[in-house]
Amino acid sequence: THRGAANSVILGTGYGRNKSEPAIVPYQPQTTAVFLMAIGRIGPLSQGLKDNGYPADTPVVVIEKASCSDQRVLLADLDTAPSLVSEHAIKPPATIVV
Repeated sequence: THRGAANSVILGTGYGRNKSEPAIVPYQPQTTAVFLMAIGRIGPLSQGLKDNGYPADTPVVVIEKASCSDQRVLLADLDTAPSLVSEHAIKPPATIVV
């Protein structure tokens, strides 16, 4: 979490049981949401977050190959994240932080 911006973290996955879409926790302004194994569902995830009250301009960070020498970091928001992930060919493993 970033001091002054968030005071809790929610961890989620991109895929539920049998590849179903996992439930999304409604928007809580002082909570950071982290999604593991979710890059293949960045579009539906972004839409699902907006459908659950997250503002379209909520910042999103996508970290591909975290802690590896070829790590890449992509800064976006919920509206632009899906197209930027595609444009920059972000592939698993990647972590999404909202």
